[in-house]
Amino acid sequence: MSPFNWDDLKFFIELVRTRSPAEAGRHLRADHTTVRRRVAALEDALRTRLFSSRGQDYALTLEGEQLYEYALSMESMANRACEEVSHSDVEVAGSIRIGVPEGLGSYFLGPRLANLGRKHPKLRIHLVVMPKIMNLSNREADIAIGYSSPPQLRQVVRRLTNYKLYIYGSRNYLESTAPITEMADLKNHRFLGYIPDLMYAPQLDYLSELPFEIDADFGATSIVTQARSVIAGAGLCILPSYIAAVEPDLQPILPDVFSIERQFWLVIHPDALNLARVRSVIDFLTETVRIERNILMQPDPPHNIGEYLP
Repeated sequence: MSPFNWDDLKFFIELVRTRSPAEAGRHLRADHTTVRRRVAALEDALRTRLFSSRGQDYALTLEGEQLYEYALSMESMANRACEEVSHSDVEVAGSIRIGVPEGLGSYFLGPRLANLGRKHPKLRIHLVVMPKIMNLSNREADIAIGYSSPPQLRQVVRRLTNYKLYIYGSRNYLESTAPITEMADLKNHRFLGYIPDLMYAPQLDYLSELPFEIDADFGATSIVTQARSVIAGAGLCILPSYIAAVEPDLQPILPDVFSIERQFWLVIHPDALNLARVRSVIDFLTETVRIERNILMQPDPPHNIGEYLP
């Protein structure tokens, strides 16, 4: 039996997060054989199997899940100790990973967070724009923005902002079709939307909010794809107003009659809450959505994406 090596835990944690020896090795600047060897040494030292397979998924055993919880706590304590002892907890510096929905990250937060990076040159911002809910327990992100308040009890959750969605069509499309003066006129138009069985959050089911039953004639898992297709004249789509702030060709349809209001929720891992870089991003996000409420709520908002810097 080999002795327990604390450093082996780093390889174990990264393999759990990435589910790939090659990807874990890339993050740790090691090759995939080193990752496998260090994890095997950890299993030998503990005299137990941590993974139920060595296939594609690298599923944890019960003992592996138990060790992973301890390992994450040790990692958090080590990171916090380093920051506090070096006094870097009072400086806005280091890396922070923010998980956001695709539309919000692409159209609203991306330009603004780039400005925040210029304000704090020692802050490295990793904006993870993905069509899924980020898992903070697995350290996929330090901060996440989601469509609802998650059930995990260990996470710090607060409502970030409300936002509105409206029906939009492109200027050329609307000029080439019959005028839409009431909701019944919408039945004669093609609609774009999400693919029903591939929605990762029920809050994305916008078409069900219409006062009549309709299926998407064109479905896409990406809201960016939906928006670009509407601009190309493919039909009508229910989109957040902050997208219209970037795309002046999008025209709101019957905004006084129909709109949908949703919420974005801010989720923070409790171990990261007191770090200066995390607090600075939280403050930045909170102040941004407060001042730029018009872009998040109005059907035809001002086109000034990226100009604001708290």
